[in-house]
Amino acid sequence: MSALVLGGAGLAFAAMASGVPVRWVIPLYGAFTCALYVNLNVLTQRVSARRQGLANVIYRAVGGAAAVIAPVLATQAGQAAGSYAPVIMAGAVLLGLGGLAILFYPEVPQSGSPRALTGVLTAYRRCFALRPLLVLLILDQSFACTAAPVVAFAAIRFTRQLHYGETDFGVLCTAIAVGGLLIILASGWLMERLRPNNVLGLAWLGCSFAAVALGLSDSLAVAILAYAVHVPLLAMRSVPESLWVSRIADAAGPDGPSQAMAFTVQKLWQAGTNVLMMSLVGILEPHFGIPALMLCGGLIGLPLSFAVMRLGVIQERKKEVSF
Repeated sequence: MSALVLGGAGLAFAAMASGVPVRWVIPLYGAFTCALYVNLNVLTQRVSARRQGLANVIYRAVGGAAAVIAPVLATQAGQAAGSYAPVIMAGAVLLGLGGLAILFYPEVPQSGSPRALTGVLTAYRRCFALRPLLVLLILDQSFACTAAPVVAFAAIRFTRQLHYGETDFGVLCTAIAVGGLLIILASGWLMERLRPNNVLGLAWLGCSFAAVALGLSDSLAVAILAYAVHVPLLAMRSVPESLWVSRIADAAGPDGPSQAMAFTVQKLWQAGTNVLMMSLVGILEPHFGIPALMLCGGLIGLPLSFAVMRLGVIQERKKEVSF
């Protein structure tokens, strides 16, 4: 399945390079990308329980490294070629090669025959009936709402309100991406020693304090430091989240949903709530202002950080998940 998804994403890239209107290509590429994340999440969990944390870190670190390197390579190659079409086509080729390479990944034998539509709908129902998963998703997206003002308005806060140059802000983002990669790599050390709920809670706590600082202070130095903390920790939170979701699915047993279905529901939930929360902060910003939204988001995020730590303890005591 992963090979087909990578191949489909490559075809979408090739169509974009060939001049097919972006409005038709982007939705198709987005669908393949979401499906790819689900499949990669599942593949990443197919290691021993002891090494799952490290596997998730490596998976996320590769993405973090690409986020640092790819923009520089793409812009330089586009300028050298005089057009971005060859660069996009090269990306399509790389995706296709990735699809071929993943064919050699060892498959875990699946029992039973492929399910019909009724079986798929039943699997979705099992996911939403799985209380530990549902509570985690609700808490996770509640925190994502508190982080949304920083995600949406950081560039405006820096360039227009704190009078930081746009070029300087671009350099800052690149430097933070490098730092984010290092933090994701360091999270592997934490995942080997702490439970996912504690790592996730600490990441949320750091993001919340950073959002409070961004909202309260008009000092450029404070804002830079706070943003350098917020962005990597927000990205790093996906490592313990993925591990936690996989453990919930495993603990549910044969009558529960598969890891693939649990990750699918997680991505659908995130996509839907992301649209709603970005719309909400866009409506609230003219009435309350960017600093106030960042401050309120950070303050709300603080109790949520402790709540997610406590949630892991409760679920483990109830044998709903085993860390």
